[in-house]
Amino acid sequence: MPVANSMGELEQMLRQQLQNAMQVVQAKSEADMYEETGKYYTAGAPVLYPRTGALGASPRTSGLTVGGNTVSFEAYLEEPSYAGVNAFLRSLGYSSKFDGYTALNAAETHTYRTKGRSGFWARSEQKIEQDFNSTLASFFS
Repeated sequence: MPVANSMGELEQMLRQQLQNAMQVVQAKSEADMYEETGKYYTAGAPVLYPRTGALGASPRTSGLTVGGNTVSFEAYLEEPSYAGVNAFLRSLGYSSKFDGYTALNAAETHTYRTKGRSGFWARSEQKIEQDFNSTLASFFS
């Protein structure tokens, strides 16, 4: 283990360790989101609308932002386009104005007659928090 010879060196070592830990958390977070959005499709197939798979492809993380003593990233679901689904539903005589946000919210809360395992974002957030806590504990123990 390296030894710091000054307070500045110690702070730099700690910042680097934090950055390394956050890279691990970022990777685990994206994996958690992919796992949970993938499980959405295990609750049966919809009858009223065609399944696009857009939810399963929507997890994203931003790059690490490093500034001063702070390291962060964003974990989110990219809002997919449902233009094709809307056109299909209109061709069947249904009124559909789904945008990406409405579709993600409907899938998460199991509304608008969506067919899938809801709660994927809430479970992702819990896993991300657990990954953050366990990863930082392992890097700073």
